[in-house]
Amino acid sequence: MLGIQPGGEAREDRRRRQGTDPLAAATQRTLEDLSDGALSAVRRLLRGTTEAAGELRELPARELFTRLGVLLPDGHLTAAGVHLFCPAPRSVFELAVLDVLGGDVLGTSPDMSGLSLIEQLVEMEARLDTLDRSILLQAGLKLDPVRQIPWPAVRESLLNAVVHRDWLPPEPIHLTWVEADASLDVVSPGGFAGGVTSGSVLSSRYSRNPALADLARALGLVERQGVGVDRMYREMVSLGHRTPVIREDPGPKVRTRLVGGPPLPAVLTVMAGIDPPLRRRDVRVALGVHAMLRDGFVTAATLGPLLQVPLPEAEEALDVVAGCTVDGEELLRRLSGDVWTAARSVLHRATADQRALRRAQRRGLLTWYRPDAAAARSLVRNYLAATGRISSGELAEITCLTGQGALAMLTRLEAEGLVARGNVTRGRHAHFVPAQG
Repeated sequence: MLGIQPGGEAREDRRRRQGTDPLAAATQRTLEDLSDGALSAVRRLLRGTTEAAGELRELPARELFTRLGVLLPDGHLTAAGVHLFCPAPRSVFELAVLDVLGGDVLGTSPDMSGLSLIEQLVEMEARLDTLDRSILLQAGLKLDPVRQIPWPAVRESLLNAVVHRDWLPPEPIHLTWVEADASLDVVSPGGFAGGVTSGSVLSSRYSRNPALADLARALGLVERQGVGVDRMYREMVSLGHRTPVIREDPGPKVRTRLVGGPPLPAVLTVMAGIDPPLRRRDVRVALGVHAMLRDGFVTAATLGPLLQVPLPEAEEALDVVAGCTVDGEELLRRLSGDVWTAARSVLHRATADQRALRRAQRRGLLTWYRPDAAAARSLVRNYLAATGRISSGELAEITCLTGQGALAMLTRLEAEGLVARGNVTRGRHAHFVPAQG
């Protein structure tokens, strides 16, 4: 662990089990032991954050570090203060920039040993800021710059690796940026802790290093515990990108993967039209829209795994999504029971530009809109898995096909052995079910 002497992995494990945090302990270090550039790095990070953080930036060093909670009344630093602001014996980060995955190395990070963790963090953010170039998007009569990966997601992936990693192993946090993919992988030592898994990172709340997390929040670097992952998901899908991948690799290590690139106008125009505007920043709405554009329909049962919440919370989330409007029309249209699909106003926004529509379909969104045979097969299979039955009217409502076109498509799928006629074969209640065997 940087700045404090570890008593061995077994002892640290015992401390964690007993609920103690080594980084909350007092040390014999004082402000004289701070890295030369630590104070300027702190003030640089505080610039442009919250109003309260802006006030902190102007304070003298002693008062600033006291307010941050790392300088005790006797003038000694806490272990968290030493960890973040005193010289580190090694580089905390290693960055590799590749042209393509498995290709040539375009750049690496310098040896940053001797700099404090806060200085290394500032340096790494500056390098990622340069790599994560902006793309100009037409917005009316002006051009708006949009990052290849939204900067809040980049920052959260980096800060989560710092705040939640296991500091007992001496190895650095490894970052890989692939130019051709506009992708970022952040790999930090230590697996998930506190019962968190890859299937619950969005809904679980746990901090391996509470004192370090509190300090990061005091600096305005992260929001309250757990909200950073929500923001990461929201920022990515609101631009039409894939959801983040956060998983445990052997080691154990935690890998966060973000894949960006040019945002999808078909998604941007839908998100920009959501009312009330406050809901555009609601992760439930962002993921609800993502699920709808990906699958063509959404239910509480399909939204729950995406939000990583139990069914009752997914039902509540679906109520929130359904309560939003786009161009004066409710965001979702009810098909039957708990099954919802996109409102006509959403479809109009998402499909008005054919070039933008094709880009979205290449990324796996809106493939169900006037689908080809393969996309129709996937849609029907997913719909049957969620509901157990499908009618030609429901298929027509989702796909914008005519009733006859939807029936013809289901008839072809029947001939392929994917579906079979239900117990009602004619009239308004006629439907298809999964084929047996």
